[in-house]
Amino acid sequence: MRASEGIALYKARLYLDIQGRHAKHEIGLGGYNLLNRHNPFMLRYNPDTHAWNLISLLPILPSISWHVRF
Repeated sequence: MRASEGIALYKARLYLDIQGRHAKHEIGLGGYNLLNRHNPFMLRYNPDTHAWNLISLLPILPSISWHVRF
Protein backbone atom coordinates (compact mmCIF):
# COMPACT_ATOMS: atom_id res chain seq x y z
CA MET A 1 0.00 0.00 0.00
CA ARG A 2 1.35 3.41 -0.95
CA ALA A 3 1.21 6.41 1.38
CA SER A 4 -0.93 8.29 -1.14
CA GLU A 5 -3.72 5.72 -0.82
CA GLY A 6 -4.47 6.62 2.81
CA ILE A 7 -4.64 4.59 5.99
CA ALA A 8 -5.75 0.95 5.71
CA LEU A 9 -8.58 0.08 8.10
CA TYR A 10 -8.58 -3.63 8.85
CA LYS A 11 -11.97 -4.65 10.13
CA ALA A 12 -14.07 -7.79 10.41
CA ARG A 13 -17.80 -8.35 10.91
CA LEU A 14 -19.94 -11.34 11.81
CA TYR A 15 -23.75 -11.20 11.62
CA LEU A 16 -26.44 -13.50 13.00
CA ASP A 17 -30.00 -13.17 11.68
CA ILE A 18 -32.91 -14.39 13.83
CA GLN A 19 -36.46 -14.42 12.46
CA GLY A 20 -39.11 -14.08 15.17
CA ARG A 21 -42.89 -13.97 14.94
CA HIS A 22 -43.22 -10.22 14.70
CA ALA A 23 -39.69 -8.97 14.12
CA LYS A 24 -36.38 -9.82 12.54
CA HIS A 25 -33.30 -9.47 14.76
CA GLU A 26 -29.79 -8.95 13.43
CA ILE A 27 -26.89 -9.20 15.87
CA GLY A 28 -23.46 -8.09 14.70
CA LEU A 29 -20.02 -8.59 16.21
CA GLY A 30 -16.95 -6.97 14.80
CA GLY A 31 -13.71 -5.21 15.36
CA TYR A 32 -11.67 -2.38 13.90
CA ASN A 33 -7.89 -2.06 13.65
CA LEU A 34 -7.39 -5.81 14.02
CA LEU A 35 -3.66 -5.56 13.27
CA ASN A 36 -3.25 -3.40 16.41
CA ARG A 37 -1.50 -0.61 14.51
CA HIS A 38 -0.94 2.49 16.61
CA ASN A 39 -2.20 5.07 14.12
CA PRO A 40 -1.25 8.62 15.12
CA PHE A 41 -4.10 10.67 16.53
CA MET A 42 -2.16 13.76 17.53
CA LEU A 43 1.36 15.24 17.37
CA ARG A 44 2.76 17.00 20.42
CA TYR A 45 5.95 19.04 20.39
CA ASN A 46 8.24 18.87 23.43
CA PRO A 47 10.34 22.07 23.57
CA ASP A 48 12.73 20.62 26.18
CA THR A 49 13.92 17.78 23.93
CA HIS A 50 13.07 19.49 20.59
CA ALA A 51 11.20 16.36 19.47
CA TRP A 52 7.72 15.52 18.25
CA ASN A 53 5.75 12.81 20.08
CA LEU A 54 3.06 10.73 18.39
CA ILE A 55 -0.04 10.06 20.48
CA SER A 56 -2.37 7.22 19.48
CA LEU A 57 -5.72 6.10 20.88
CA LEU A 58 -7.72 2.85 20.84
CA PRO A 59 -5.41 0.23 19.33
CA ILE A 60 -8.17 -2.42 18.94
CA LEU A 61 -11.83 -1.43 19.02
CA PRO A 62 -14.51 -4.13 19.33
CA SER A 63 -18.07 -3.38 18.19
CA ILE A 64 -21.47 -4.90 18.96
CA SER A 65 -24.71 -4.00 17.18
CA TRP A 66 -28.33 -5.15 17.44
CA HIS A 67 -30.96 -4.23 14.84
CA VAL A 68 -34.67 -4.99 15.18
CA ARG A 69 -36.89 -4.75 12.10
CA PHE A 70 -40.67 -5.03 12.31
